[in-house]
Amino acid sequence: MPDGLEQRLCDMIDEQAAKSRGDVIGRRLRKSLTWVSAAAACALIVFGATTYNNTVPAEPQSEMTPEEAYAHTKMALTLLSTNLQKGMAGIETAEKTTCDATELLYEELNKI
Repeated sequence: MPDGLEQRLCDMIDEQAAKSRGDVIGRRLRKSLTWVSAAAACALIVFGATTYNNTVPAEPQSEMTPEEAYAHTKMALTLLSTNLQKGMAGIETAEKTTCDATELLYEELNKI
């Protein structure tokens, strides 16, 4: 048996193991980043649509009574609150996914 063959084989095995661990980290990180990117794109679309709808000039309206104005204001604020809650839920999900991906990355890097 040639001198150093055993050591070279051990080194090659260690090298292959390190490469396979790197592939697992890369796949998980790519998957997490895909979800974060999708959430960010959805948030951007919602923001753009909302901004566009708010910039379209409204038709002139006749005078409202105070009761009608109150009802319209209440309805608008309820709609705003609902949309903000939906947006915050998406942001929280994206933030959790990002934290999980970062934590996983650090764990895998510490193993190496």
